[in-house]
Amino acid sequence: TDCASFVDGGEAPGGGDDNDWIFLDCANTHTSCTPDLITTNGLPTGDIEDGDITGFQEVDWNDVEVTAADLGANDLQIKKELIGFAANGAHPGDDLQYKVTVTNAGPGAITMSTTPVWITDVVDNRLSLIEQSVVVTQGSVDFTGNRNMLWRTDTGSLASGASMEMTYTVIVNTLITTDDVDNWASILNEDTSMPQWVTGDGTLEHYAKTSLDIKTVFGWPEKAAINTALFFETEAGPRYMVGLNGGAKDPTMFGMGAVLCRVPDTNQEVGWDGGLGNLWYTCGEGLPSNGGIPEPLIVTDLYLDSADRIWLTTWGHSGLFYSDDGGQTWTDAQVDLSGGQGGAPDGNPDGFAQIYAITEDILGTLFISANNGDVYRSFDRGVTWQRAKQLPLGSATTAFSLEADPTLPGTLYAGTFGDSLYVTTDFAETWAHPEGDGLGSGYIFDIEIDPLSGNLFVGTAQGIYYSPNGGDNWTGLNSAFPIPAVPPEVRNIAFDANGAFYASTWGQGVWWSGDWQATALNEFALREASVVDMTVADGMVNIFTTSGEVFRFAVETGLSSVDTEEAQELPTAYTLEQNYPNPFNPTTSIAFSLPQSAQVSLAVYDVLGRRVATLVNGQLAAGQHSVQFEASSLPSGMYLYRLTTPTGSISQKMILLK
Repeated sequence: TDCASFVDGGEAPGGGDDNDWIFLDCANTHTSCTPDLITTNGLPTGDIEDGDITGFQEVDWNDVEVTAADLGANDLQIKKELIGFAANGAHPGDDLQYKVTVTNAGPGAITMSTTPVWITDVVDNRLSLIEQSVVVTQGSVDFTGNRNMLWRTDTGSLASGASMEMTYTVIVNTLITTDDVDNWASILNEDTSMPQWVTGDGTLEHYAKTSLDIKTVFGWPEKAAINTALFFETEAGPRYMVGLNGGAKDPTMFGMGAVLCRVPDTNQEVGWDGGLGNLWYTCGEGLPSNGGIPEPLIVTDLYLDSADRIWLTTWGHSGLFYSDDGGQTWTDAQVDLSGGQGGAPDGNPDGFAQIYAITEDILGTLFISANNGDVYRSFDRGVTWQRAKQLPLGSATTAFSLEADPTLPGTLYAGTFGDSLYVTTDFAETWAHPEGDGLGSGYIFDIEIDPLSGNLFVGTAQGIYYSPNGGDNWTGLNSAFPIPAVPPEVRNIAFDANGAFYASTWGQGVWWSGDWQATALNEFALREASVVDMTVADGMVNIFTTSGEVFRFAVETGLSSVDTEEAQELPTAYTLEQNYPNPFNPTTSIAFSLPQSAQVSLAVYDVLGRRVATLVNGQLAAGQHSVQFEASSLPSGMYLYRLTTPTGSISQKMILLK
């Protein structure tokens, strides 16, 4: 072979004393043999015996004679890795993908019929394997138990340098957290030497390992001051992300960051129904910290652009960050907004910047609003920024909200706190108040454009207004509110695919109209709630409240609510009451209400998300209902119970105390 040398005198194999010969094999070094690989100093004199040279032993020629297939098998390499959304960490309810790669790093092809390759993969018990997700490029997979796989390749061949792969999906099924959840894949064979190879540090290995970081989760922190929120879809299901004003004020949550992501109750893609309730985790890796503890960060805006990049603006620090992995990690955008003569960019990233809002026009041009009414734009997706023109009154007209026209490049609306609305049609080179009347001065919380009619809508501190001509004339939509003369603050505006209009308020829940030009607004959901954020996506209205609760409702109906109606009235909302008594031992009563006949389920879960009881599962009539839960066979602890209806789910907590 090319990777062998014979040391000491004597006769060639087949003659003389075999014990005088040493065979040096460097095939496992994965490199060509050179004289540098053979020790030449300090060799013993005379006949070389077993143990004279460290690492070498006496062998017979028949022992070292191998076939090309065996050489290939000896040089198999195996690698296991996490891919996709959760590669940088995951939390309960996430689905994540593993990929196992086996490569033939030997000099010759491996014929599987004569030298079959067998790989075993064991999934940690804190993860649930989705068997139907397993895909291999070669061979087949047998399942042993509910989380172990045997990947066998006994047909075909694997050329030198070629690879074969197995991918599969698992679900994080536990609330127990750890820094590392190790998962292993190993090559198996009757000849135990076959799956070994030499790693970079010279160690022989026959397995591959990857570690998963499961994030710590916690309940919504008390007294958290919410500045902004973002709803977005991920590979692991729908998510809400929240930006806080300096972090949580709850002293029990010391060290928690100012950006929180919500653990999803359900993940329909993988059939996950954890019943976990209102749980969150810090998603701030890469944001400012001191010794690993997040520094106070005032988050002013969260925005998802057309390339699925999430932007985060802050008051202070460097002002602008972005994430390309759903908020798992953040990168400082290194903005250069000022520092030169007259406040112009000076070529150096800002260490302290005050940015309030960000948006994107149809061409992908990004705009941000900064302190003193400044506006900046980027034509290269945030790599560099140009200073545009200030709003007319400078610091008195700082834009706290921005919205680009979805059809007109360079047309941008800016909402202020106290000086109403401004508009530009030339990429922020000039700004002006719309000429129309009826809006007046005031606070602008949200700006939206109806995708069907093109009408401009604003949510203000004095209700909802729209303009059919870019702000030349304004009309209010406030007549349906309980006190039309004093309408509520309207924080968010949204439209569904059919043009139905939704408006969230501070203190009066969510309102809607299927035809806002002809029909007054109607109550939609959460009658007295203070709503922080609301979006319409994928046929669902997603509502986020001051308590950190997320509610999802089907569009066009407003059948879910947390309000409790009087007993003599037919319920107008789905409700789930607190169990009574609570704590209990061992029996408690759970009451709920249905506004109409519906297919519903009521189930109980432990804190690990495992279903421990199903109390209701079927069609029930409209009205008040009550069921008994008997828990004599369960251990003491906290449990969650969930009512699932056609329009969403409601969960409550209860304590079994024996």
